[in-house]
Amino acid sequence: MIACPSCASEAVRKLRVIHEAGTTYYESESDNVGVSIGMSGNPRIYTGIGSSEGVRQSKLAHRFAPPDEPLKPSNGCLWGCGIHVFAVLLGGILYKILTVIAPEKTPGHKVGLGIIIVLYIVALGFIQSRKDGGQKAAYEDALRRYHRAREEWEKSWCCSKCGEVFVVTE
Repeated sequence: MIACPSCASEAVRKLRVIHEAGTTYYESESDNVGVSIGMSGNPRIYTGIGSSEGVRQSKLAHRFAPPDEPLKPSNGCLWGCGIHVFAVLLGGILYKILTVIAPEKTPGHKVGLGIIIVLYIVALGFIQSRKDGGQKAAYEDALRRYHRAREEWEKSWCCSKCGEVFVVTE
């Protein structure tokens, strides 16, 4: 039998049990119909549909909830693609401006502008990949910390007599 290390009481429960006992998930739907008669004397029929869902939780269940799993970072694809599209559009606009300002130039300036655009896109891609790599490392670190905390939570107990929370390693 497991006993509290502080008061030696055997009135102890796992945090998981306390959390599950005090947490209720609910889902509800309703269909409504109503009739009204206005000043003109014509009846009007109203209909409506409603739904609700959520979680009800006692304060004790909330207090002993498991640790929150970290949110996955976005892969940055939308942001990175947006930057690249912007770079291509900007390059196209610059190209058009240069051809209007200096139409007498040889095709050499077009090649130079193309090289600048390509280098710009490659640089933005490199910056984006470095940013994503940093987010991934931070997420993996947070995930490791979460798994350790979750494992400890799974082994934790609470004394109903003195309120002591303790870990049991069996």
